[in-house]
Amino acid sequence: MSVSVVIETITAREDPQGPLADDIRGALEALAKQSVQPDEVLVVRFQSGDRAAFAMLVRRHQSGLYNFALRNLRERTAAEDIVQEAFVRVAQSAADFKADARFSTWVYTIARNLCHDQGRRMKFRRHASLDEPLSKEHDGAARVEFVQDPGPTPHAGCRPPPNTRRRPGWRCADPGLSDPTPLG
Repeated sequence: MSVSVVIETITAREDPQGPLADDIRGALEALAKQSVQPDEVLVVRFQSGDRAAFAMLVRRHQSGLYNFALRNLRERTAAEDIVQEAFVRVAQSAADFKADARFSTWVYTIARNLCHDQGRRMKFRRHASLDEPLSKEHDGAARVEFVQDPGPTPHAGCRPPPNTRRRPGWRCADPGLSDPTPLG
């Protein structure tokens, strides 16, 4: 259903000469003008300094990008950060956008790359925080309070002889020795 059909349908139900019909007609016509412009035209307008065009691009793609990032990262705050960073990068590199490409492809590629970067960073951080409470039964004590000091390692004082490469066969026979002795 086109916007003009919607305008006619709504205004036909109300008094066509009344102020409500005029308000509705004006709002729908403004919406029709904004939504008719393709993304690429809005980017060109933004490149020439029209901030309203950028705001329209954000409104159009914000929820889709958020859902995309949320599916990839499975964390709400990280997805929100990705969407924000994606639009910051769009604004910073709008001059590099080529109008023959689709804007949606460009912005989703930026978001995908940011999701991959975030995933790589989080790959090494998937452990429990030592500051998190251990459980309710420990009265909110942090995990770090329950970490035991293992004491000195058996070969803590051993050092390889000077001017030699460290080899797997070198170990301390006695923890009290300062020089390693070869085993085997």
